[in-house]
Amino acid sequence: MAVTVSLSESDYKFVQILKDRDDASTDGEVLQKCLIDAIDPNEAEIIAEIMGQANEPDEPINEETMEGIRRGLEDVKQGRYRPLDEISKEMGI
Repeated sequence: MAVTVSLSESDYKFVQILKDRDDASTDGEVLQKCLIDAIDPNEAEIIAEIMGQANEPDEPINEETMEGIRRGLEDVKQGRYRPLDEISKEMGI
């Protein structure tokens, strides 16, 4: 049974990054693996940016890396982070 899911631009970018890294043959296979609909659009954009910078395109993202991303997102949700400008100021950058 085919299901149509509308994706935000950031969700679509995230799916494409995962698809490129995982050699998945369809977007649906990627969606099954990451449950994109459970991710807030802002989180998806952050994840897409992190993943775009993290590994080489042909290097798969392992479960340990994905778990680290999940923990980081949970930290952000719970307010356990410091803004980049605060850290930059502290480091004199």
